Amino acid sequence: MKTEVILFVRDNIDWRNMTVDKLKEQKLRASPRQLERIAEWNETKNISYFEYRRQLTNIAAQSWAQVEQVSAIIKADYKLLRRLLKGAANPSKDYRVLITDDDDWFAPHVADMLLSRSDFEILSWPEIRYSTIRKRCEKGRRSFGSTNYAVSSSGYTSVTQEDRHHLIRTHARAATQTPTELVTIEEVMLDCSIKVDNESSVTEYALKPERIEQHTPLWANDYIQQLEALNQLAG
Repeated sequence: MKTEVILFVRDNIDWRNMTVDKLKEQKLRASPRQLERIAEWNETKNISYFEYRRQLTNIAAQSWAQVEQVSAIIKADYKLLRRLLKGAANPSKDYRVLITDDDDWFAPHVADMLLSRSDFEILSWPEIRYSTIRKRCEKGRRSFGSTNYAVSSSGYTSVTQEDRHHLIRTHARAATQTPTELVTIEEVMLDCSIKVDNESSVTEYALKPERIEQHTPLWANDYIQQLEALNQLAG
């Protein structure tokens, strides 16, 4: 059986043509407070928030394109991803899936690492977040749940229908909802991905005190430079 790596982006948002009304209509998890912050951003910054998000996605897409050995990048096509992981779309292939938001970065070697493993169900690695407030990468100790994990076909099919949803869709609940009695979660101590904390704008994510180690992988330097140039432009 052939093994392939897929990079799956949770959302496929047209930021270029996005408006607040469209954001509300599409139910893109925007809370009232986030909508207030978007309005504040647009009043105080040099570029609109949606343009800023478009450029963040462009930076992330550059990192995805640099990942070697990825067979496909699938954006928000959950029906296709489920069929692939269950074997319905191509039973002769085994898939290992990297799951990401549209503004996060992956290391060029991450797919090679997944393919080098003889078998796994869920594989995670240390969480690294880039703080736009402190302008640095911070390495944490928390388990998988944002962009720092991959799931295989066998891992996906080992859990219940509801747990499968959390694994590929609701990253905030992936770690807490995944039943460890049904699926094996392994960890590798490699720098494979970076979660971008856009803290200067509308995110409601609160930094955790356990994320105390400053650590910047060499492969991330170009993306950091682009992000900081964008932040300077935004003002």
